[in-house]
Amino acid sequence: MPFTELNDIAIHEAGHVIVCFLMSDLARLHLVTIDAEHGKTFDPNSDGGLVYKYLKQPKDLDFLELDQFCLLHLAGLAADLVNEQEGPPSWEYFLSEEFFLKINQFYYQGDMISFSSTFDRLIGVLQVAPQHYNLISIQLLVNIFSNRELLEVLLALREFIDRSKTIDGEALTKFLNDSYLSEYKRNVWPDVKEMRRKLFVLPNT
Repeated sequence: MPFTELNDIAIHEAGHVIVCFLMSDLARLHLVTIDAEHGKTFDPNSDGGLVYKYLKQPKDLDFLELDQFCLLHLAGLAADLVNEQEGPPSWEYFLSEEFFLKINQFYYQGDMISFSSTFDRLIGVLQVAPQHYNLISIQLLVNIFSNRELLEVLLALREFIDRSKTIDGEALTKFLNDSYLSEYKRNVWPDVKEMRRKLFVLPNT
């Protein structure tokens, strides 16, 4: 049973915000909105969205940094899957026509365009097939959001966004600094990033 209604914009954006917070050495949270009119000021096809500021020139990002931005673009989809599925989806689900049709919905068009433009820069250094990279990245995010303590953060953040409609980066950062996500970022996220190295051909190999 879903935690909230399907295609819930607030939980979708909460997923993006959480990953952006985790990669605060690369991007600074600026605002998130689920106000359709506000959202259209930076994306004419959007009912809302996340705005962040790059802390490094995009052209200078290395492959592990680009990988984090790929996760950021997939995070809304992963949050939706956690909301919609009874527990983390199986690997077979990610290979199914149902999942293929889902990610090709217009609802995800903006995220998929952003993901593709970043992912294209990783093609030459991938150690795995592109489809495998895409699926295990989504699966990773689903598993992260399904963790009991992180799920509590996701749902609490979703309520904050739903109630406020638009929240600036300072308020988002304070909210998440006061949550379990801050501990996760400090103690677990570095290992997650390091684990991702195996997906790539390392420069010194």
